[in-house]
Amino acid sequence: YSSALKNNYLYLGTNQGLFYKDINEDSEFKFVNGTNGQVWSLSIVEDTLLCGHDKGTFLIDGVKASLISSVKGTWCLKQVHNNPNLLLQGKYKGLNILQNNGNGNWVFRNKINGFDISSRYVEFISDNEILVSHEYKGVYHLTLNDELSKVESFSKLKIDKSINSSIKAYNGNILYAYNEGVFKYNEQAKSFVKDSVLSTIFNNESYVSGKLIKNPNDNKLWAFSDKELIFVKPGRLTETPTITKIALPSDVRKA
Repeated sequence: YSSALKNNYLYLGTNQGLFYKDINEDSEFKFVNGTNGQVWSLSIVEDTLLCGHDKGTFLIDGVKASLISSVKGTWCLKQVHNNPNLLLQGKYKGLNILQNNGNGNWVFRNKINGFDISSRYVEFISDNEILVSHEYKGVYHLTLNDELSKVESFSKLKIDKSINSSIKAYNGNILYAYNEGVFKYNEQAKSFVKDSVLSTIFNNESYVSGKLIKNPNDNKLWAFSDKELIFVKPGRLTETPTITKIALPSDVRKA
């Protein structure tokens, strides 16, 4: 479900817990004690590895895991816009805020009241505006108060809901991807507009997931189809991105 590389350890999040191995050794993956159950996400924040889990949120220090928030079902963690000491926690029922009390000591600060819809994919538009994508309900625009303690208002955007869809911030844009293509969020119009170039990533015949993954090291955006791995990177001389497709069928990837 997720992976991360930190301090020569490769971490893999699975439906049976978190596993790790030293990338410099020819060894088997080992289990991180205490993480049994469903792992949803792995995030490196301010050089600290955090694990979103069915049980809550774990801080991973080498091969040790500490539960820092026991609120059930952490889908994702996002640094708050213009405030790196705060994290937005998307969970099974709404949103929370975590706070860094120093030296990577992240703790639960507050629930954001007024929105209890499952929040698996979340992106910031501005300091107090976010988008939340729900596969079965659609995409919501939320306006939060300045204290990030409650939702002042929210509305559903006019874009199709879709299983395996997702939203992702990339290269100054927020992208919504599903089987009909890739759409860019227009902040002034508060709506999504189809991107004709990026939409060539997907077609209905080979579509398996709209999940997009950004590589923090080289600004590549990865996507997946039934037959290929695909990556996007900014164009060198123009604003048009370049798209590269690597033939690797899904049945081979699962072998």
